[in-house]
Amino acid sequence: ERELTDDLVFNRREDALERFIAHFEQKGESEEESAGDPTEGMEPEEALHFHILRRKKEGVEDWIDRSVEKIGAVPTLNDVLLPAMKEVGDKFGAGELILPFVLQSATVMKRAVAQLENYLEKMEGHTKGKVVIATVFGDVHDIGKSLVNTILTNNGYTVIDLGKQVPVDTIINAAIEHDADAIGLSALLVSTSKQMPTCVQELHERGLEFPVLIGGAAINRDFGRRILYPKGRESDEVYEPGVFYCKDAFVGLATVDQLVDDEARGAIVQKFREEARKLREQGEQVDDGPPVTDASVRSAARTDVPVPEPPFWGVRDVEVDLDEVYPYLDRHVLFKLHWGGRGVKGEEWERLVNEDFAPRLERMWREQDYLHPRARLGYFPCAADGNELVVFDPDEPDRELERLVFPRQPKHDRICLTDFYRPLESGERDVVALQAVTVGPEVTELMARLEREGEFAEQLFTHGLGVQAAEGLAEWLHSEIRRGLGIDLDQGRRYSWGYPACPDQSEHEKVWRLLELEKIGMTLSDGYAVTPEQSTVAIVAHHPQAVYFGMKSGFIPKEKAPDELIAGTERGGELPARA
Repeated sequence: ERELTDDLVFNRREDALERFIAHFEQKGESEEESAGDPTEGMEPEEALHFHILRRKKEGVEDWIDRSVEKIGAVPTLNDVLLPAMKEVGDKFGAGELILPFVLQSATVMKRAVAQLENYLEKMEGHTKGKVVIATVFGDVHDIGKSLVNTILTNNGYTVIDLGKQVPVDTIINAAIEHDADAIGLSALLVSTSKQMPTCVQELHERGLEFPVLIGGAAINRDFGRRILYPKGRESDEVYEPGVFYCKDAFVGLATVDQLVDDEARGAIVQKFREEARKLREQGEQVDDGPPVTDASVRSAARTDVPVPEPPFWGVRDVEVDLDEVYPYLDRHVLFKLHWGGRGVKGEEWERLVNEDFAPRLERMWREQDYLHPRARLGYFPCAADGNELVVFDPDEPDRELERLVFPRQPKHDRICLTDFYRPLESGERDVVALQAVTVGPEVTELMARLEREGEFAEQLFTHGLGVQAAEGLAEWLHSEIRRGLGIDLDQGRRYSWGYPACPDQSEHEKVWRLLELEKIGMTLSDGYAVTPEQSTVAIVAHHPQAVYFGMKSGFIPKEKAPDELIAGTERGGELPARA
């Protein structure tokens, strides 16, 4: 313990804080277990604080009864439970707790509040405020929004969760109906995040005064600062109630706390407005490049790479053995991103992986009965016609089936995804693989049930496994495609619609016609999002110079650009020997 303390005080190790916390938390827990009931002799307020901070569900209802008898229902909520959850949030913000622990505390909090409701005639009368939240239209991903719901609800707010794929009008009408204190919008993709400025513009046009909180993987602070101006560069008018970018649920909680506080609201609105003004005064770099539809120039990607022979032409279902998929799960993304281990380092990270995450993954994979993998694969003759990839009928190679349209970089190397296929004018035919995978709808249904039951940490773990199962299944199928084409296992790339190289999700309609994905239970929403949620659709380029790129980033390599593999590396699992 002296060594741990010295490491922390003298800053001798980067992971000193994590090791210090882990040691004393473990020590405390083991001492509590050996000492019997650690809450014995505590006052109800102290015991409830212990249950929430230590994530102990059992017995919390009894302590609620005792606390109500001693101090009353409303003080139990406002003076005991909410401060305890705030402390949990503060510890998360300081890096002392990982997200699953926070959600376990939230589960305890939900059980406590459910018991407390028996003593409160109407919980709405004791709310800190009302927030309408939604995942925007066209987007089916809502775990981030669900986390916001959990954190706000367990910190005293009434949350009206409209779900996913919600049109702007529905969001605004719900805010009016419930007299909301704020609106929260979530989006995963660049394409769907465009719904956010649309919502702000509509609110501004109608003269409504709901502060708007925004979050999601595809946006940042500057995005929020720009959309504060609903008419863009044409006017200096701002959306007076404010637009607030929140990087996570706890920043969202802190922001709402200030917005519902009459004294704090003006300061936070002014702060964000000033930041937006400064960004606006910097000016934006003038984009004098051609539009992304311009096809007058082509990148320097080679046009003479050998065209591999596919193992078959046309479309087939592919049988899936989940045991074969297991090595393709990206443990790094699963543990750090989806399961909340980001920020944990050094020995504490090793302990978390070896003692919790890795055994948990093995157990969940072994015991789950809710992943139902399906896969469909098509090989088609093709050729590039400018920014369009012409897909031909395998049985009649001169008959066009579809034209898949992609944007081209205005600058840089002027890359378009079509550059990785033989040009139409060459008279030759290339081969394109289109793949689709899903693990079915049951995992999404299970997540919804876990949320209803207040099992927030289990919901997080289940969601992460479902997402990575679908991604791992796509990675496995891509590996099978490479083997089938007889190319190196790190050659080429796989691109999904909604991302920078192919942002237009409406192109999904063409892929559906080509692959007939209804046959494996996959459908498109009105906003062209893929359902079930844990599903992916992709186009595969075998070209050795294929790279990931955006409209403002990425260059053609001079030689082959090896892809980053999962299976057989430290990110994934060991590959079984092949006969």
